[in-house]
Amino acid sequence: MDEIKAIADHDTDRLAKMLMKIGKINGAIFFLLIKVLMNLANEGSEDDFDQMLSEAVKLGVDYMQKKDFQINSFLQDTANLRELADKI
Repeated sequence: MDEIKAIADHDTDRLAKMLMKIGKINGAIFFLLIKVLMNLANEGSEDDFDQMLSEAVKLGVDYMQKKDFQINSFLQDTANLRELADKI
């Protein structure tokens, strides 16, 4: 029983560390994307950029709130993805 608990604790720690690494790289990607968008949006106003960023974050939060079983159909619905992206 102690062996099983030790293995479970080790695996839990390993998964937590992996998730932290994934979170860090996602944060880096997010800020890199913001920088790319800022470079592309130089012709627009600051308000336009702020609105674009706000909409992108809102869509990201909406995506994260989906259940696992909803993700595949959501990502395969290209018409909906295009419509959502047009909001940005």
